[in-house]
This record gives sequence, C-alpha cells and structure tokens, in this order.
Amino acid sequence: MNVEFRSKELARVCNSDSARLATYGPDGSAVIRRRLGQLLAAVRLADMRTFPGTRIRTALTGGRHTVLLAAGPTLDVLLRPGKDDAPADLPLDEEWVKSVVIDDIVSITAASKSARSTAAPARKRISQ
Repeated sequence: MNVEFRSKELARVCNSDSARLATYGPDGSAVIRRRLGQLLAAVRLADMRTFPGTRIRTALTGGRHTVLLAAGPTLDVLLRPGKDDAPADLPLDEEWVKSVVIDDIVSITAASKSARSTAAPARKRISQ
C-alpha cells in the first residue's frame, strides 16, 4: 500500500528510530514501527485486519473518511484513505483503499482507558 504523511515532521519522526523512540518511548516506538511496516506490506486497507492484534475503526468526519488503527493499548495511528480511494458520499470500502495518508499518532488518555465508557475515548495529539 502507498503510505504518505500529512507533514514532513511527522514522516521524520515516524521513520527515524531515534526520533520515534524519543517521542513515543520504547513500547510505543516498537508498535508504531510494526504498524508502519504492516501498512507498507498490505496491498489494501482490508489486509490490515489479517495482522494479529490489529483494531481498525472508521468514521466519516468533516466530509471525509477517518481511520483509527490501533498501535498498542495507548496509541492510535490516525489516517485517511488516499485521494481517490474513498469518496465521502459512499461508505468506506476497505477493499478499495490502496493508499493512505497518516495524519497523526494520537494517545488514548489514561482517564478514558480506566472509564471504559461507550463514548469515544479522549485523544491527545502527540505529533506536531
């Protein structure tokens, strides 16, 4: 799958072992590296569901599809389908998505983890 990043800074942090380790710590860094490798190995977004421990949640927000890809218990990779892969007026078909843009890596806050409520968990931006 073709993987792009929202910004050069986010690409630098995600692709540099030392920057990723400094930003996300050893556990987060390892999981993010694994998820990025899986995204590159996958042909379609639907293929991500075949990897162990992968949770994918999708939503239509602000007129575009948003995908949260779990990166361990406390991080999510926030991404969106590539430009021509998912028209906003149709439900997201993961079989057709062959490129993604990583918008951010977000942290699930401790309060939302302990509450285990049915509401969407609070998220904190980590990258710039």
